[in-house]
Parts: sequence; structure tokens; C-alpha cells
Amino acid sequence: MAEVQVLVLDGRGHLLGRLAAIVAKQVLLGRKVVVVRCEGINISGNFYRNKLKYLAFLRKRMNTNSYRGSYHFRAPSRIFWRTVRGMLTRKTKRGQAALDRLEVFDGIPPPYDKKKRMVVPAALKVVRLKPTRKFCACLACLPFHLLHLFHLYYLETARPTPRVPLPPPQPTQCEDEDLYDDLLPCNE
Repeated sequence: MAEVQVLVLDGRGHLLGRLAAIVAKQVLLGRKVVVVRCEGINISGNFYRNKLKYLAFLRKRMNTNSYRGSYHFRAPSRIFWRTVRGMLTRKTKRGQAALDRLEVFDGIPPPYDKKKRMVVPAALKVVRLKPTRKFCACLACLPFHLLHLFHLYYLETARPTPRVPLPPPQPTQCEDEDLYDDLLPCNE
């Protein structure tokens, strides 16, 4: 049997719906698609309108038991995954198999950082939007007050910060040997 070709796409600079439509068609055709850097996907329209739409989406919940339905994904990769899922017939075997062929990531994880990443010219923001039109970045690149509003605490995976090791503790010097004789023996 022939090996399935993996298509690695870089999501940075693409429009959300257009990229999702092309990815949905490719996974339905049987190609395995991996989308990296989903935090760089753009949404057309101004920031305020998109914020209101997302806040209205967050208010939707199940009436009797909210743990059973209306799961609101906050990570950009999961938002993109849900957008593609809405374009597939996911309740059929064909749609489930197509959704299994899709992988999405925030950032570029190690298996795919060495592979060549492709772009989709039909979904690029610079190609599809006029320069005067407003757009906003996907939820990872919104201002930090909005991230706090959406309870997004995943940014350390998208933008890793370097960890600085703490210096080793210095040994303390005993001034009063009589006072602390039985508690802290002095190193002389």
C-alpha cells in the first residue's frame, strides 16, 4: 500500500476560514495534513467585532448540565481544529477518518521543525485582503488583557521563555557563637 503523503502547512499569515476550507478538502481527499504555528492565523474583520463574536460563543452552554456540551476551546490550534471540524461531515465514517488525518499545533513541535513547511496562496492574508481592510490576529496574539479575559494560560507553550537557574544558596556566617551554639554550628 502506498505511503500517505504528509502535508505540513505553516499557519502564520493565513486567514482562518479560507485555510480551514482548503485543509478540510485535502483531508477528505485522503491526505494527512499537519498545520503548525496556528497562533499566527489571522481573522478578517476588526478586533472588536471578532471579540464580541467570540464572547457570544463563550456564553453558549447546555441548559441542564453545562459539563455535557458546548466545549469552548481557547487554544488557537483547537479553534482552528473546530473550524475544520465544522466543514466536515464528522458523524460519518468518512468524516471521522478525515478528521483523524488532521493534526494542529501551536508553535512548531520537534517532529516537524526539520520538515519543509508550505503555504496556501489562496488563503494568505496579503493576497486575499485589501491593505485597507482590518484584520485581527488569532487569539494567541491578542492583547494580554483579552487573554486574561478568555482565561488563556497556554502562552508558555506558544512562546517559550528561557528559564534562568537560581544561584545556589550561600552558607550563612554566625556572628554570635554563644547565642546560636546549639542551633546552628558555625563552619570554621
